[in-house]
Amino acid sequence: ENIEDLCKDADKDLSGKVGKDELWKALTEGEIAYKLTLEAIGQKKPALNTTECQKDDLIAFLRAEYNTSGALWSLPQTCILFLAFFISMTAHLGISGSYLMQNGII
Repeated sequence: ENIEDLCKDADKDLSGKVGKDELWKALTEGEIAYKLTLEAIGQKKPALNTTECQKDDLIAFLRAEYNTSGALWSLPQTCILFLAFFISMTAHLGISGSYLMQNGII
């Protein structure tokens, strides 16, 4: 049974024949060889619940989410800051009062 699974794992091009390079790759890097090695040393592949994920997957997701939300917030943030600057500049300078004083002098 394990030999048949190993041959299926090795036959990547689905030709029905296993070459020496395919067999070597299956023995050294294949999923079946990995599973057999873990069983031989008494360890099992860690099973994840449906509510769990790998740490690397979580970090990659959080980085992508941070970059996406940062990019989406940059334009509204810039517009709000520009509007706040414009309002505070207008209130500070008192443009209408300055205009009336200048017209009164002339």
